Amino acid sequence: MMKKINFKNKRGLNLVGILYPSQNKKIVLLVHGWCSNKDRKRFLKLADNMNKVGFSFLRFDQSSSGESEGDEVTVENLIDDIKSAIEFVKSQGYEEIGLIGESLGGLTTLSILDNAIKARVLFAPVTAAKTADLGKYEGLIEDKGYFIKEKDGNKFKIPNKYLEERKAVNQEELLSKIKIPVLILHGDKDDKVPLESSREAIKFFPKGSKLEIIRGAGHDLEENYEKVINLTIEWFDKYLK
Repeated sequence: MMKKINFKNKRGLNLVGILYPSQNKKIVLLVHGWCSNKDRKRFLKLADNMNKVGFSFLRFDQSSSGESEGDEVTVENLIDDIKSAIEFVKSQGYEEIGLIGESLGGLTTLSILDNAIKARVLFAPVTAAKTADLGKYEGLIEDKGYFIKEKDGNKFKIPNKYLEERKAVNQEELLSKIKIPVLILHGDKDDKVPLESSREAIKFFPKGSKLEIIRGAGHDLEENYEKVINLTIEWFDKYLK
């Protein structure tokens, strides 16, 4: 039975998640995208289906999202949140971990190298530097050094540091550090993260990695989410169970 959990990140902020325990001491963590949250309907469906086939599962709100406490949204802070989630599940007795990263969650999960991570799945991941569309954000930041993005009832403080982090991503350097096979699921109608970025990314991942193109699907992949769930379960069956 699922249960609400709380844990702290290294900055002392309270993060909130939903844990789906099972008899298996291997667990999958879901990391949502930029200014999103753990409670998207697709995440609930994914968590339910994975738990039904025997996986322990954790979906959680990163800082500033959903029910979690917030501060500035930076890539560095989001990585801290994920590391804190990993430490939490280890404290609960989970020894082997699978990571799912959606969109910006792809970038942040790939930045974490931990021997406990045995399998990775990426949904429409950010894996390369962002250069397009930054001008509109930079204009908002000029006066205060940050801007506020409002979404789903939350206010996200986006500082200039976040833009600099996004511009500085070196795809080859980031991805070449990954030593286990990775599954990428990417829609061919994605208008937020180009499919071509994942076509390039797969070249840098280890042998056995795979890019699955979800036909007709946009950035959130909801147009064919049953296929997304099935492919994700198959991958973790192979590499985590």
